[in-house]
Amino acid sequence: MKALIILVLIILGIMALRKNSRIVIHRHRPQSSPKKEGEVTLDTRGSKHKSSQRNDGEYVDYTEVK
Repeated sequence: MKALIILVLIILGIMALRKNSRIVIHRHRPQSSPKKEGEVTLDTRGSKHKSSQRNDGEYVDYTEVK
């Protein structure tokens, strides 16, 4: 029974590594054609849902000095 569990975990680990490597290769694939200066494109591959944990930076209170 322990051997079966270990085998399943190894197979799941290998599958996860393959998926991760495909993602990394896809992100670092060179563009098929170089873009001209001033050309605008839209990247629609991103997440469809906005993250609710945005990091907009730090806010600092201030007083105006005249």
